[in-house]
Amino acid sequence: MLTRSLFVSIAMWGAAQAASGSSITTVAGAVGGLGNGDINAGCTTYGPPASTGHFFGSDAFGVPVGGISACGYKGQVVEHSVASGNVSSSANVSGAVLTLGASPAVYNGSGEAHASYTSVGVQAHGAITGGELATNPTDTFTSIGAAITQDKMTISNASLDGQLGYVSYVYSIDGSLSAPGVAGAYEWGYASANFGVDFNGIYYTRLFQGQVYRGQDGVAKNLGNDASGFATGTGLIDGAQTFSTADVFSPTGFAFTFGDAFEYGIGLQAVSYGTADADFASTVKLVGIDVYDSQGHLLTDYSLTSESGTDYLAAAVPEPHEWILLGLGALAVAMARKRSAAASPRPDAAVAIG
Repeated sequence: MLTRSLFVSIAMWGAAQAASGSSITTVAGAVGGLGNGDINAGCTTYGPPASTGHFFGSDAFGVPVGGISACGYKGQVVEHSVASGNVSSSANVSGAVLTLGASPAVYNGSGEAHASYTSVGVQAHGAITGGELATNPTDTFTSIGAAITQDKMTISNASLDGQLGYVSYVYSIDGSLSAPGVAGAYEWGYASANFGVDFNGIYYTRLFQGQVYRGQDGVAKNLGNDASGFATGTGLIDGAQTFSTADVFSPTGFAFTFGDAFEYGIGLQAVSYGTADADFASTVKLVGIDVYDSQGHLLTDYSLTSESGTDYLAAAVPEPHEWILLGLGALAVAMARKRSAAASPRPDAAVAIG
């Protein structure tokens, strides 16, 4: 369990809803140092960057409300946003002193994110070197990479417009987390990765979730179930798999109305805390879109347009190496559907997960 100052108090000033309109946003951050603990200046209250808070909440990354340098830390949070094309952000911190004395402990960290509407990649790295850490309640040492997209889509079919339909999106994902070393007092190492989707302002933030703690077995989950494409070990996960949003509402995905626009977005975040690495830079990529009529029949005759102008159907064509992942993903989805076959009928309204 992480108990350092990063989690002393979480200010949910980043929990506001995302701004309307199509956008691609990348955020990178790296922060370290002793901190000055100035309560009146907001230096003991932490929260996520506003641009990621609506999607991921606090989820292991926070910056002091009073400001990084004003609160005695080194580092930066860098954000970029565009309406089309590609965007990236990177940040780093070096030589952030964590203890006093002749041989101080020092933190070096970095974060990076890159994104388009159909693929996102992130990474975060950190290392503590030098002397032994003390019990200072205000020091911190964390890095982040995050990417979020938001768009409006319209799926149309001349004979079905105005009727209910269902849509699911399939993504390939690969990456690794590591927190080397054995567990011990003040031996901090934690890394996480979290991939989710936003459908009409409801956030499903656990489509994939991985985390590792130093000295403990890593965990990789798909909506609470083991992510079978990822190998786990002490302080480690590593692998690749495909995931479908049909996993959220089996078997056909999210409900929409043919001919009416709906909001859709994705988010991927990597966090490193202490000495740890989160590498999901080789991207989460859209590799499939399945559209169904109200009776659950798979359709091939439809159009999909977007506010951003992105051609999602053209993008959702797997590359040769991704067919293997799709096969593994299909097996995982089939098993999930079998488990839910006896479940009650799908609800009229979605409930956020995570």
